[in-house]
Amino acid sequence: MGTVADVVRRMVTEVFNERDAGRRLTAVEDVFAADITFVDPEGTVSGREAVAAKIGALLAGAPGFVFRLVAPVQEVADLGLDRWQF
Repeated sequence: MGTVADVVRRMVTEVFNERDAGRRLTAVEDVFAADITFVDPEGTVSGREAVAAKIGALLAGAPGFVFRLVAPVQEVADLGLDRWQF
């Protein structure tokens, strides 16, 4: 799968920026574990399909917007920290 930084970069570029639902789900299946949980101020969803749908809803509500990393991904042990803009 690559380094932690590779996974974080893929999360932003291949998952959060993918507007095609099929390609996004394929990327989610490749990047995230089956039991992923996504939490934001609007609620919590669990599972790959639910996360892919949640991201799709975020993107649908912001046509033309993209996620982008604004600093190098930092790695500590098996954790990654990214800074991004939408």
